[in-house]
Amino acid sequence: MKIKISKTALMVIGFVLLAFTLRTIISFNLNIGADETIYAVRGIDIISANRLSTMDQGPIYYYIMDIGYKIFGVSAFSSRLPGVLFGSMAVILVFLIGSEFFNKRKALIASTLFAISGYAIRAITELDMLMTFFILLSIYFYIDRKSVV
Repeated sequence: MKIKISKTALMVIGFVLLAFTLRTIISFNLNIGADETIYAVRGIDIISANRLSTMDQGPIYYYIMDIGYKIFGVSAFSSRLPGVLFGSMAVILVFLIGSEFFNKRKALIASTLFAISGYAIRAITELDMLMTFFILLSIYFYIDRKSVV
């Protein structure tokens, strides 16, 4: 059984790997910020506490962070793991949305720029990247594919 992968799909996979690599390197070398200490503490053992929510934030970020804590232990990297993973997966969504509105070449350029964007890389330390991923996902599912040329 032979699996054929297109050149475009290989390029997008390469951009996702580049984004994951850059975000992982930054997550190990970035100093811990004031807001990050507040978010990182809230995620410790939130799954075993049986909490459905916190008072000011949605719990999904903290659940994913707690899974990272259980796998890697409590550290700065495991608290940044949701941002690293969802920031890398957002590259795929940028490509898919760009290819719906424009051609594949422009979508590849957009996904490349998002993969190496300094803002998108720096945003892994807070809840911004998880929110960005879900906003892009909702935009992608909202697009009416019949009306887009």
